[in-house]
Amino acid sequence: MKKIIIILVCFLAILFVCYTKYQNEKIIAVSPQKQPKIECLDTIQTPTEWELFLQALIWVESRGNTKAIGKGDCVGVLQLTKIYVMECNRLLGFKKYSYDDRFDSLKSIEMFTLIQSVYNPEKDINKAMFYHNKKAGIEYKNKILNRIKFLKNNK
Repeated sequence: MKKIIIILVCFLAILFVCYTKYQNEKIIAVSPQKQPKIECLDTIQTPTEWELFLQALIWVESRGNTKAIGKGDCVGVLQLTKIYVMECNRLLGFKKYSYDDRFDSLKSIEMFTLIQSVYNPEKDINKAMFYHNKKAGIEYKNKILNRIKFLKNNK
């Protein structure tokens, strides 16, 4: 009997969450005070322009494939080169990253963030595209910008 009640409660909780997200409305939360106070919390956080840019960049570079191998020695989700890794280690002043770290999504994003924080602290998207791929042409940039538009329209 306990199992049935637990399953029923879980099922109802899942239904409630799905219904709330489907309605795209706000969830009512109760504060932990003695007298419950009702507050509204947004359930959806809109990604920043920078986050959308990073998602678009990953899509254009590798379609999110951590094992992607590109031209030359470009690999991973962000298609990082060995020179990129060496520059990150040089900026840090010690060897934190190895060439194999380019296949690790989180470490690739860390390295990208490090380069951008030094050379593009204002997070200018045009500068970011330049510092990430200096040889890229207008077609590459347009792919990224179009992907950002796509992501904005489908969030």
